[in-house]
Amino acid sequence: MKTGRPKGRRDFKTEEERQSAFWERVSIGGLDECWNWKGPPDKETGYGKFFYDGRLNGAHRYAFKSARGQIPIGMLVCHTCDNRICQNPTHLFAGTYTDNNRDMFSKGRGSSPPRHAKSTAELVLKIRSMYVPYKMTMTKIGKQLGIPTKRVESALTKWKHVT
Repeated sequence: MKTGRPKGRRDFKTEEERQSAFWERVSIGGLDECWNWKGPPDKETGYGKFFYDGRLNGAHRYAFKSARGQIPIGMLVCHTCDNRICQNPTHLFAGTYTDNNRDMFSKGRGSSPPRHAKSTAELVLKIRSMYVPYKMTMTKIGKQLGIPTKRVESALTKWKHVT
């Protein structure tokens, strides 16, 4: 039977002790350089992990929190450097999923539309030109084009970046 605390967890008496232990695990370099996490990255996510707030969290989130204060509720901590093990607070920003995706696309790392999307910009424009509420319905457009109604609905509601 296992007892004791989780592996890697230490009980700190003060927040200063926790911060000291955290920054000992970071290779601190120049202001513009990535400060990499020395420990092994998480096997699933590739991020460094650190125990705080009663559980194991992303180390980059602790780096942001210790340098800039609380992370706004519902926000991510994103990397401008795209290096998941970077802990440099100047490379981190709080943002939404949309902010993170825009940052990714602006650097050419993602694909817009996503690679798995079956619609194209041309198809979206064609669907929009055909759609007339209560006259040419999504179902009729789907049947006429030989595509699922859900794809028509997606073209009308989710492909706002296509003009």
